[in-house]
Amino acid sequence: MRYGARIATVLLLLGAGAAVNACDMYQEGHYTEQKIQVAHEKYVREFAVDGSRNDVLAEIARHYNRYGDDGLYLTVVYNPAAPDATAMKATQSAADMAAWLRQKGGVDQVRTDILPARDTQGLRAIVSYGSVTAEAPDCNVMSGYERREDFGKDIDSYDLGCTVDTVIAKQIARPKDLLGRDFENTHTDARGVVNQVEGARAGEMNKSLGGESTTK
Repeated sequence: MRYGARIATVLLLLGAGAAVNACDMYQEGHYTEQKIQVAHEKYVREFAVDGSRNDVLAEIARHYNRYGDDGLYLTVVYNPAAPDATAMKATQSAADMAAWLRQKGGVDQVRTDILPARDTQGLRAIVSYGSVTAEAPDCNVMSGYERREDFGKDIDSYDLGCTVDTVIAKQIARPKDLLGRDFENTHTDARGVVNQVEGARAGEMNKSLGGESTTK
């Protein structure tokens, strides 16, 4: 029985080796040369100026702080024929919402306006601004990434690295940072900090600032 078991084991190993040899264990690499892309879009949202407006403003502020580019425009639309929706009320509502966005939403650049429209029911607000989003590179992700039932074994159907870049693009907190920042109005960037210490590291003495001094 032991001899027969050994024979069976050898046959199984030979069969497995033949199956491995039948497969092509080498495939040419298919690496994506595409990069994560930055897309510029126009964000527009319309909502009623009622008791829930602060909740909507909070959502807009979160979206703007992450994707916003340039200033935010807030327009309040009112019906000049309606007795309860006057231009004065629209102007005050626009000012109140702009103040909320600046103080509680962290949105610094807010421009307001009012617009008459006879078919409007009550006061309505329209918020618009440019947004920057990070998009996946223009390549094919691996099979099974989006739907399990699409899983396949054809390595030529996708480019290596495309799926990784696709996942990374979705995790970028502030896509605008991919465009870089100028150094004119900030000194918190790494390059700016290095510029301040490179001279001292090289042995150069800082120049005298002038003015009063406590030394004699």
